[in-house]
Amino acid sequence: MHLKTFVLAALAFACGSPIYTQAQSMHLSDFSVYLGGNTSGDYGTLQDFQLLAPNSNLLQNDFTGYNNSSGYNSWNSSARISFMLGFDFKKKDDDVSKLSPQLRIGLTYTNGVSLYSNYWNEDRFAYDTLTSSRTGNQTFVDSVNYDSYDMNYHSDNIVLDVSLIFRTNPAARWSFYGGVGVMGGMAINANTIIYHYNNSYIENQNDDQYFERQYSDSSLDEMETVRNDNSFLVSGYIPMGVDFRLGKKRELWKRTHLFFELRPSLNVNNIPEVGTFTQGSVHHGFGIRIT
Repeated sequence: MHLKTFVLAALAFACGSPIYTQAQSMHLSDFSVYLGGNTSGDYGTLQDFQLLAPNSNLLQNDFTGYNNSSGYNSWNSSARISFMLGFDFKKKDDDVSKLSPQLRIGLTYTNGVSLYSNYWNEDRFAYDTLTSSRTGNQTFVDSVNYDSYDMNYHSDNIVLDVSLIFRTNPAARWSFYGGVGVMGGMAINANTIIYHYNNSYIENQNDDQYFERQYSDSSLDEMETVRNDNSFLVSGYIPMGVDFRLGKKRELWKRTHLFFELRPSLNVNNIPEVGTFTQGSVHHGFGIRIT
């Protein structure tokens, strides 16, 4: 989905809502900054990364017999920051105790891992058996070689962020809100990073199941970085939050709010080299709002 298409869809989203009939009363009501994180499921396959990095020397290795742990480690976190303008539809003489609709429009920046995968293999060989002359306890000594490949597809995302929310009494010290939102934009500075780790060590295990590892100097660390094309992404989410007004008397504190917001989201990312991915995520963070 192109950004132009998303913008038109966002405008239709706002204009098609029932409250658009009150557009003559819409006015700028607040400015907010939202800082937080994004936890998403971003499982990628070996084939995905071979498409993202077709000339990689590391990915030409034979992965037969390797374990894939992406199913356990594919939830990753990334940072995000949003700058939002809020537009109220209520007139000044409306009853503020009712649910208050608000249109929020702004820009959001996120960065982090969009796809992740890990392949590893452990070769273990019996090296020696030590028997205590005093107690007769045995200690088994193994020679172990651990080989691991970490694969990450990373990007910086800049998106237009539009949401329609409904607040409980905004004049109260505490208020709650929920609604629906969409985001769309571009993923830039995309790159694929592949890490290769290889370590050999001696592991001792006695009858009491005590392990001791002695690492050798035969370790290997390699990294490859591949630049990828920019891509488009779109996301739908459900904003849910709690808002706290800092003061009751002083004008500055009456206009200043702190809030926490949670956004369960469904994201669609069109990566040119691979195709379209649909992922779930949870955005969460704190913000400050000036009314």
